[in-house]
Amino acid sequence: VSAYLFSFVILMYVAFHLGKSGMARVLGRLVLGVSLGVSIAAFFLWPAIVERPFVHLEYNTLLPEFNFRNTFLFFPDPGLMSANHFQARTLQLLRWIALLQAAIVLNSLAIILKVYDPKTKVRRKVLFSVGTMCGCLFMMSSLSGWIWDLVPGLPQIQFSTRWMSILTFASSPVIGLGIGAYTQAASKQTKWLKLGHFSLCVAACLFSVVIVLGGCFLGQDEEKLAAANVYNAPEYNPNTMPNWTQRVIEKHDPPLTVMDGKARVRIDQVQAQLRRFFVEAETSVRLKMRLFDYPGWTIRVNEVSLKPTVDAATGGMIIDLAPGTYDLRIEFTDTWWRRIAYRVSLLTILFVLAYWVRYGLHPKEIPNPKSAKGNLENKRTD
Repeated sequence: VSAYLFSFVILMYVAFHLGKSGMARVLGRLVLGVSLGVSIAAFFLWPAIVERPFVHLEYNTLLPEFNFRNTFLFFPDPGLMSANHFQARTLQLLRWIALLQAAIVLNSLAIILKVYDPKTKVRRKVLFSVGTMCGCLFMMSSLSGWIWDLVPGLPQIQFSTRWMSILTFASSPVIGLGIGAYTQAASKQTKWLKLGHFSLCVAACLFSVVIVLGGCFLGQDEEKLAAANVYNAPEYNPNTMPNWTQRVIEKHDPPLTVMDGKARVRIDQVQAQLRRFFVEAETSVRLKMRLFDYPGWTIRVNEVSLKPTVDAATGGMIIDLAPGTYDLRIEFTDTWWRRIAYRVSLLTILFVLAYWVRYGLHPKEIPNPKSAKGNLENKRTD
């Protein structure tokens, strides 16, 4: 989701620089940069895209609190806010954060305009950052509702407040330039601006500490659910789960249950991606695992692969065994698309590192075109 949102910032950045360089050169750099970024992130992106049909992502927009129209940071739906206190508290907190960032940025702009030379490239970069911030603030306002309906994919990101991450990213260079001006000589008026800037930055740090120590101001109910590890995100529930809309799942069943027959079960290991059991079956038995069928789960009985069936009532994986002694191993392994994605990411990283070692560690000196020697070197290079 963050990559999708940030792609709009990349396109605006390219458009912002088209006037300075040739379009072919800028677009070429854009395609190369995006291709390398997507290839490096293939280990995550490819499984996330391929495995979408196996879960219920449509749940993202089913509930009112997941609809972007009801969760705007500015001017949200009053009816939903009164009915959902947790979301109202969260939006209020994010609103204060956005306003505090805006105050620091405005103070930074005042310092930048007084301290930095107008002829430098600083002001141009600041202009883009501030423009990006304003765009994020607009997208988090109900005034931008028509854009959300117009652009494909935007309504599926659930919360308009996701633009807060990009707003913070865009404000960072502006705030950093304001901090960088602390050591430069300035007038008495600028000193007061620096003092105000420093005070706002300290207030932002203290506010962050309060948020972290306060557990993001979660209520007692949310804290209990988090501590019990039973709160569930239905949009990621697999298709084999019958009651997939369930948001709280208590752990009632043991990791392995004997549904039919008679057997003794010993639990040897239970981890997130690996579970091992020793089964002594006196009769033919049917075993149910507390796991949903999902691509990647493999079952090996005495080192022999076995394909499970699915329990219609619970969605748990089921296997049938004849009388005997069995070493049961259930492990989450990489699917073929995951293995390919890992290799693509690794090869891309190696390519980037090799390029950096070849050209980054030993950059070629660029001669001064104004000098005679520089002109001669340029001719030789040509």
